Amino acid sequence: MRLLYRTNLEAEGLEVMEAASGLEAIDLAAETRPEVAVLDIWMPDLDGFGVAEKLRELHDGLFDLVFVSAGNQPDFAERAARYHGRFIEKPFDPVAFGVLVRTLAEATRARADPD
Repeated sequence: MRLLYRTNLEAEGLEVMEAASGLEAIDLAAETRPEVAVLDIWMPDLDGFGVAEKLRELHDGLFDLVFVSAGNQPDFAERAARYHGRFIEKPFDPVAFGVLVRTLAEATRARADPD
């Protein structure tokens, strides 16, 4: 799945950094300031919502979150919204996914540099 995400996001002109687990994602985000974090809800060692909690602490919510999962539990969209994120159920249209993430990244840049 990470290869599919990378391919479509790079096609949208985005730089992609990957993490293989929740804890690795937190470490990577601590070193950088992502514009958008795409989080699978079911990640090794810490789920996407746990990662989102840590990312919000690190960067004060200055970037967007997209949560993805193959299983759609009734509360996933609601839980994603608590982090001001979006929930997308797999399978999804990979081209539309790339456009969504690019649009969110552009919005993050605009908030960071309002001039």
